[in-house]
Amino acid sequence: SEMGDERVLARVEEALVEAPEGTLVVDVSGVAGELRMSTLPHGTKHVVVVSPCGNGITCVGEHFMSCSYSLETLDMTAVRGVREVGYGFLFNCCSLTDVKLFTASPGAAIGGNFLKSCKSLATIDLTPLSGVATVGKRFLRDCDSLSEVDLSPLKNVPITR
Repeated sequence: SEMGDERVLARVEEALVEAPEGTLVVDVSGVAGELRMSTLPHGTKHVVVVSPCGNGITCVGEHFMSCSYSLETLDMTAVRGVREVGYGFLFNCCSLTDVKLFTASPGAAIGGNFLKSCKSLATIDLTPLSGVATVGKRFLRDCDSLSEVDLSPLKNVPITR
């Protein structure tokens, strides 16, 4: 329902409780369906997603936090069971050095431009994406600092970088 979407968004907005020194703690307790978040407030360096009361998030929306130029770290480990990730997840977050991914459900679909142009990202653990069925184009493309990426969690998935 359209009303439900509005309530979910309002809930996420309310949950943006700023902690000191550029840290944003996002409480997604009770959020169901799609988690949407656009570019972060300027100066936000660290984002931790927490869910003390559980959630029903199944989809990470398009352009999730894309072009958040000051973002350095993101911890999404509290989000589990994601079946779909929209286009442009963390696209062009040029200061990002550390991402702890959400856990995907078996058979999940990852949209294109996933972590594309994250020029400062030197390492990433793709284990939480084990069992993903499809990965969109330009996966981890133009991540100039990324040297070795262990793609084994995505075995049997065709990847176009």
